[in-house]
Amino acid sequence: EFEVPKIMRVQEIIQKMEEGEDMRCWNFDSEFDPMAFQVLCHTLRQAAYNDIEAIRLWKCGDGDKAVRSVCYYLDGQTGEQGVKDLHFTDNGVTELGCEFLGRTLGPNGNKLVNLLRLDYNQ
Repeated sequence: EFEVPKIMRVQEIIQKMEEGEDMRCWNFDSEFDPMAFQVLCHTLRQAAYNDIEAIRLWKCGDGDKAVRSVCYYLDGQTGEQGVKDLHFTDNGVTELGCEFLGRTLGPNGNKLVNLLRLDYNQ
């Protein structure tokens, strides 16, 4: 058993959800541990949690790993409900991250995302 570092923004989201707030937009605006984010995305997929409508990462660093984690989550979404708005702004996303996005959002992939923003990346 091992412990994954906490992502402070996720702690805030969970607290607001416990208070009854509708948290459909998940915004991350500071660097976080890539393994913790990967675990979060895998958990969301395994739980079939499709209530998130927007995932926005701004200056979170480790861009390609974050993109890969989000793509893994998106690949598991089915039905009409899920992420429609996806931002990776100033995260250091490279061609590799764009490949992940291309596979996930391509013709045979996720049909829900209708806004993708990749401003200020490599």
